[in-house]
Amino acid sequence: MRLPGTNRRRLNEQTVHPEVHRVSVTELRADSGHRRPPRTPRGDPSYSGPRPPGREDHFAVVRIQFEISEDLPLKGFTQAHPELEAVITATQPLPDGRAVVEFELMSSKPEDYTDELARLPHMVSVVRTDAVGPRTRYSAVVDLTPGYVGVVNEFGALLRYPRLVAGGKHTVEVAARTSQIRRVLQGLRQISREVRVLRFGRGTMRTCPSALSARQVALLHHALAAGYYDVPRRVSLTGLARRLGRSKSSVSRAFALIERQLVESQLSRSL
Repeated sequence: MRLPGTNRRRLNEQTVHPEVHRVSVTELRADSGHRRPPRTPRGDPSYSGPRPPGREDHFAVVRIQFEISEDLPLKGFTQAHPELEAVITATQPLPDGRAVVEFELMSSKPEDYTDELARLPHMVSVVRTDAVGPRTRYSAVVDLTPGYVGVVNEFGALLRYPRLVAGGKHTVEVAARTSQIRRVLQGLRQISREVRVLRFGRGTMRTCPSALSARQVALLHHALAAGYYDVPRRVSLTGLARRLGRSKSSVSRAFALIERQLVESQLSRSL
């Protein structure tokens, strides 16, 4: 007598192949040593575990806030004036180890803080260059390079502008590979307090303002009209500075910053 199909299959499973049992995918992975890689926390540049293939080291921009232990000029100034925000728009290192810092003070009631700024530690000189609405612009020479700049440069990362200083805390954006950013964060935690990651995402490599200021454009117009960019030049850097009533070193620094802004702006569009 023939058995129904269902009973026959059950009989075969019990008698013909008694050792057969269903094997789950989990059991197969366990037997083969295969393990599912852990998920990478998105937006966490401090994560140092394994990452999905192809995404180990992509280019990114991270916004970091920290309170540096050094006695920096704008740190103490913004602590004494919590109602103010200092926005660093450009920094130009000098051969003697000093640096020219261009910054703005943001306030609902703009005032001239030149005398108070000049008394800050490490402040060699400072002049007020412009005042427009709530912004008062200053140009200063300082004899100290902040430690966080050295940390960022050590690991090949790029500091972007502008940089904010408020209440004694610095807020900066760093553009680099994720592996470099992790090293920068570790370095900052050794010299700073309360290191916080405010934002993490993809971005460009620009480290200077993309648009030239009115003063920079005016300088380029003067240089072009005087023949500084002619080949051969009709006026030297010394002669151009004399015409503008400025020192040769200040004009040279201004041209160096303009060239850096233009080069980085061009490179950022090609990435």
